[in-house]
Amino acid sequence: MSGQSLPSSLLSSNQRKDFMERALYQSSHSDENDVQTVSHKCLVVSVSEYDAMSLTRRYADSQDLYYLAGTYEPTTGMIYNTDGVPVI
Repeated sequence: MSGQSLPSSLLSSNQRKDFMERALYQSSHSDENDVQTVSHKCLVVSVSEYDAMSLTRRYADSQDLYYLAGTYEPTTGMIYNTDGVPVI
């Protein structure tokens, strides 16, 4: 998460759990899926944008708002934060 701690607005464990569940990782992996398997679209933003947007009325209860937490490298199984620092 860009070397940052969790946003200050995340005080309760429920808020932290929801925040971590909203994390997405980009990857070079690709595959093909039939268009009929796509159920809906979502919005992926930076962690700072997520923090600000999740406080607005429009996105407060959104199930379609996520943030980019880093990169997953499928060939090595490594996970990197957005600064490129290995996490796992």
